[in-house]
Amino acid sequence: MDLSVCCWALESLSPAEMFKLIADESVQYVDVRLQDVASPEQRAALNNSDLKISSVSLAFALWGKPLLSGDAPEATRKIAEQGLIETAQLGASIAYVIPDEDGSEQALARFANELNHLATFAQNQGVLLCLEHFPKRALSSIESTVGFLREVNHPNLKLLLDSGHAQISNESAPDALRDLGELVGFLHVNDNDGKEDLHLGLLDGVMERSSLAATLEAAAAAAYSGPVSLELSWELDNPSSAVRRGAQLLQELGAS
Repeated sequence: MDLSVCCWALESLSPAEMFKLIADESVQYVDVRLQDVASPEQRAALNNSDLKISSVSLAFALWGKPLLSGDAPEATRKIAEQGLIETAQLGASIAYVIPDEDGSEQALARFANELNHLATFAQNQGVLLCLEHFPKRALSSIESTVGFLREVNHPNLKLLLDSGHAQISNESAPDALRDLGELVGFLHVNDNDGKEDLHLGLLDGVMERSSLAATLEAAAAAAYSGPVSLELSWELDNPSSAVRRGAQLLQELGAS
């Protein structure tokens, strides 16, 4: 499994420092926001690091915009489509979104329609679209998100499984990986206190080494072939140290 790092944990660093720190840990891939690679300086720093982009979070590009589940999502659709075009241009194979906050039947129906459209658009760009289960939003659990994905039933729309979010919804990430098989398109690993989405350093919250190991073992047993992406908060006291420690731990447990 390819190890990737969500680079926004290091947003306080210059682009050159950010990408060098990740590359120095023998990591080959980064998970980016479009804003992380928008300028010539950022692109040059990425190219000089020899890192490759595994995935793009469209959630940041859509944050605060008209909702995909709203009555008139056309403006948001255009932003998402442009993001998918840029994802392909960056050479990334995965893009992902998060649910809206409105969990009403009508909103979820509109959200399903938009995701069906965007999944086809992404497929035409050679990009896999993933949906992340997200605390305090309409699809806050693995179970509810999987049910939604099965209703949409698009071959290019998969689950982004987040180990930290699973801790909050009291679900088993290893069980989900074993049970869902090819429906899992992407894997995020992070830690928290079991209540809030803190994106702590690995093993700094309720996560134990054994539970993290079980997650990676289940991914391997399920023949999961996507990236394993380390996602930490930029608000940590020492995010650089947390990234180094997390990358080393994941490599010890089988990610490379």
